[in-house]
Amino acid sequence: MNNHLFQSAEFYQRRYHNFATILVLPLTLLVLFIVLFSLFAHTEITVTSTGEITPTKVIEVIQSTSNNIISTNNLKDNKTVKKGDLLVKYSDKLEASQSNSIQQQIDRDDRQAAALETLINSLKQGTNLFGDNDEFGYSSTINAFLNQAITITSQVNQANVTVAKQEESVNKANSSIPKQITELQTQVNQYQEPQSDIDNLNLKLSSNVTTGTYDNSASSQIETLRNQQVSQAQEQLNQVNKDKESLQAQLEQANIRKEATSLYANSNGVLHLNSQIKGESYIPQGTVIGQIYPNLSEAKNVAITYYVNSNYINQLKKQQTVRFTLNTVGKTPTVIKGEIVSLDKAATETKNGNFFKVTAKVNVTSQDREHLTYGMQGKVVSVIAKKTFFNYFKDKLLNNN
Repeated sequence: MNNHLFQSAEFYQRRYHNFATILVLPLTLLVLFIVLFSLFAHTEITVTSTGEITPTKVIEVIQSTSNNIISTNNLKDNKTVKKGDLLVKYSDKLEASQSNSIQQQIDRDDRQAAALETLINSLKQGTNLFGDNDEFGYSSTINAFLNQAITITSQVNQANVTVAKQEESVNKANSSIPKQITELQTQVNQYQEPQSDIDNLNLKLSSNVTTGTYDNSASSQIETLRNQQVSQAQEQLNQVNKDKESLQAQLEQANIRKEATSLYANSNGVLHLNSQIKGESYIPQGTVIGQIYPNLSEAKNVAITYYVNSNYINQLKKQQTVRFTLNTVGKTPTVIKGEIVSLDKAATETKNGNFFKVTAKVNVTSQDREHLTYGMQGKVVSVIAKKTFFNYFKDKLLNNN
């Protein structure tokens, strides 16, 4: 063979530009690269679901405070509120009427108590201390007492006058008897008359005394009457004060009910409403209206709440990585990362099967906060493991979880 043929271009063209050199060798290199890549490169094993932005905590639970009709409704979902802002104003006509009525009764009791104290002082001092304004007629009571006192004094004085006249008549009669005895004694000495006449006069003198006594009971009768009147007035005063205490307790309750017709926010934050009460003009007392969440503009992290099928819940654990992707029309998708912080132990039954609630906490930047609102939904990717591509496909082929 001519050796010069091996040095020709045609020879090398035919020898090295064949099927083996053009296809097999590159494929071999490609397979080798893929094998090496699968042995060293890793892929994530994930569980994908739909999640919702929720608060990390609930600052305040808002409940309806009255059964009355709502007259002013300032409730709005995702509304920023400050402490002291009026959320709901209920009709308070009934409560205002009750409070006014009870207050009027208390004011009347105050006036009556003051009048009774004036009556007691008038009875003790024996004079009418009431002026022209006598709402309860106690001035006539003290006047009746004073008239009774005058009557008692007059009756006693009249009785004492009668006794004095009787005493004067007896004294006058008795004063003449000694003179008669003296005259009779003279006659006895002169004419020796019987001693029996003198004895009769002495007997008459000893028995001729007044039978009446002076009555000094006027002051005691008046004092007894005074004590009775004071005691009655004091009993009335005690009852009025007791009624007043009861009314004050009723007024406090009425004022509490009246205050309950205005529902205010007790904290700063974002309002989240219960969807079942939106647009209602009547919300029963105690019904949960909504919650106040932390203000997103100040939050450093938020919670992502999502539900996972029961088939995957055993593969999820706390502190596993979570990525939340929020797609906004016309804007670049927002991706924020965090980790799982809690997993429900009990499933929630739905028509699509049993699902478990999972909560993750994700950190947000100031730029993220501009696009976030409570209730927004997005895709949640939970990273449950990392494997090399070789192990991943091996498990797939062997049907290993």
